[in-house]
Amino acid sequence: AIEANTILFIEVRYRKNEKYMSVVETINQKKCNKIVMTSQYYLTQHKRYRNCQFRYDVITMTGELDHAEITWIKDAFQA
Repeated sequence: AIEANTILFIEVRYRKNEKYMSVVETINQKKCNKIVMTSQYYLTQHKRYRNCQFRYDVITMTGELDHAEITWIKDAFQA
């Protein structure tokens, strides 16, 4: 996504319930590293974005899809 002059790399996570683990806990360091590596590759392939800021957001959804609780965590982690 793009917000002003900032490229947003957004990880969307869904869990029907948080009985065993919260939806945020499913985003571990390995997953963050993969997102960062993928975003760096994307930026090298799309030169028009080289002067843009970028950030990593997470959107979580919990509950039944037709009325899930949605949380948007801006700047959730750093590269």
